[in-house]
Amino acid sequence: MNAPLTVGTLLAGILFSGEAWPWVQVTTVDDGYVLQWDQRAMPARVVLRVGGRGADCLGRGSWEAYGPCLDDVIRHAADAWVQTGADIEIVSESEKSTEACVSGDGVSTVTLGTDYCGNRWGDAVGITMYQTAWLSPGDWDFPDGRPIKITEVDIVFNTGNFPGRPGVPIRWASYNGPSRYSPIDIHRVALHEFGHFWGLAHPDEHGQTVRAIMNSGGDQYDHDRLQPDDVQGITTIYPQTNGLVQARVYAIPPITARDQATVRIHCEGLDGEACTVHLDCTDPEGAEYAGPVPGTIPAFGTRTFTAQDIVEITGGEPWRGRLTCALRSKRAVTGQVWTRAGDGVLVNNTAASRSFLLEYAGNTWQAARVYSIPSPTSSDVTNLRVRCESTGAPCENVMLFCANDNGELHSGSVVERIEPRATYHMQAAEIERVIDYQWRGMGLSCFVVSTRDISVQVLTRTGGGVLVNNSAVDPPR
Repeated sequence: MNAPLTVGTLLAGILFSGEAWPWVQVTTVDDGYVLQWDQRAMPARVVLRVGGRGADCLGRGSWEAYGPCLDDVIRHAADAWVQTGADIEIVSESEKSTEACVSGDGVSTVTLGTDYCGNRWGDAVGITMYQTAWLSPGDWDFPDGRPIKITEVDIVFNTGNFPGRPGVPIRWASYNGPSRYSPIDIHRVALHEFGHFWGLAHPDEHGQTVRAIMNSGGDQYDHDRLQPDDVQGITTIYPQTNGLVQARVYAIPPITARDQATVRIHCEGLDGEACTVHLDCTDPEGAEYAGPVPGTIPAFGTRTFTAQDIVEITGGEPWRGRLTCALRSKRAVTGQVWTRAGDGVLVNNTAASRSFLLEYAGNTWQAARVYSIPSPTSSDVTNLRVRCESTGAPCENVMLFCANDNGELHSGSVVERIEPRATYHMQAAEIERVIDYQWRGMGLSCFVVSTRDISVQVLTRTGGGVLVNNSAVDPPR
């Protein structure tokens, strides 16, 4: 190449340099938060607006390497990242050719343009633009400091003039081997842009010297395929796992309990694919019980599991207390727990209240709501289950902020810390002691607050020995 051509991105990058891999991840410019897709949203869907099927094929363009159509070239570049072994999926579809660029519509597009969204190209031949969203507390099993997810990516290829050569239109083709100044190989440029699509930035703009398709200049286009550093970057950001947490099921009694539970796991199946599920469970002390559900659950299908089934799935060791299980999958699944109580009554104890950010009196907390707690003098015996959902640091400064039905406030400190993934139990008498207030009937509702993400469930055994769940409500956010 006689002159370097840069490929633009609208964000900065942060270095993740292991001993040999100086790949870089895209970050926001102002505060340095890294960006990436929520893997639960896979597959990412992209609309190709680069000609449509049957257009821009051999005879109208030179797409020999990955043709016959321009669409095929773009798809091949997108698929190359999926074939690295990273835990990502992408689905593309073609539409009629257009130079339109619409950002913020929730649709990721790849298109052509003499400009990009009304902006001049400058020295770029392609550009990637992001739309992002903050994650809700507990929404993603993600380390601290990575709270932004990509929701839309638009890629535009320059069909205007060569950078620095007014009046000379850019010529595109697809080919392997050494790069040519003209025509430009759109396949290797598309490889670069789809690297941005997944959240990779430019190593050479961060003082790194490495062979990579993600470099912004220099030998960038001397490579006609992904380099080891590119592969290391994408597989580190999106490692192969048992899938992300799609749902949680709570308060599963052990095989020795008089209350017998059935867990129902449903594969949503909207993409037509079967679901593979992995159980990641903990008992009230935080001890782990994990294992893969045998086989798959068909699309739109449901499988049921008893406590004994879960014992066998997780290695044959019975648990004590009530178990909480995360359902991990690469596809959308939901879970329910149905418990047949001691006298044969069937109840649903699935619901738990997850925490959200609460700002009050100048402080910011993780807070979960609980409602209608029976008093210690009632014949209904209540157990408040506070679970630390954090997988790293403990949940500290756990407190109660409660009100009676008349709105009178009472508060107190519950416990200094709950270990990660452990559960703290409180019965009504302890709640009374903590807030120094005796209420009547079911006339108490509370916020449970902590420094970390928590969930709270209220299980009440009624006077007839029936176990019921009075957690479920639809509270405003």
